[in-house]
Amino acid sequence: MKLWQKIFLWTLLIVMISVSSTGILLIKNDFNMSIKNQTENTISTHHYMASIISNKVLTKRLQNNLVLLSPDEITIVLDELLRNSTNDSNIIALIDEQNEIIYNNFPLTISKDFFEIIAKNNSTCNQIVNQNGRHRLLVASPLTIENQKYTFVTSTDITNIYNGYQNQFEHIKKMCIILSVGGALLLVI
Repeated sequence: MKLWQKIFLWTLLIVMISVSSTGILLIKNDFNMSIKNQTENTISTHHYMASIISNKVLTKRLQNNLVLLSPDEITIVLDELLRNSTNDSNIIALIDEQNEIIYNNFPLTISKDFFEIIAKNNSTCNQIVNQNGRHRLLVASPLTIENQKYTFVTSTDITNIYNGYQNQFEHIKKMCIILSVGGALLLVI
């Protein structure tokens, strides 16, 4: 192999690796930042909804002059609260201490591992799950309603973030091919 061919191949290889690595790192960083921002927003919404639910249950109890609301009455309050909601962030589940679902307004599958993490930490936890081809961000925290301890879970669809990541990755592959061909032509000239 002649010297110019070696220089051509090595230079082309270095350019391809540099462009590919830079593109992949930028896309990965953007993806991680998007997930982080969405997680923060979802956790904030989660806590806001938990306070709304607690207040709504308290209001209902006071309106009916009851000492405590039963789990069935709490379910009715949740139904009333979410009846007209079409917001994807309002997908919620309320789970009792025995991990029995008291309320769930969306067919949501929650793993036993997630319950164990929540029980162990006794604080707000989050997890990304892939369910039926959709990526969902689950946020859960303990919630005491009417002297009963529950796990309150909200879910947000984040499939668009994953789709955007895949689209950007495809663009980077095309760009690397175009830059490689262009760089090869320049090196030959």
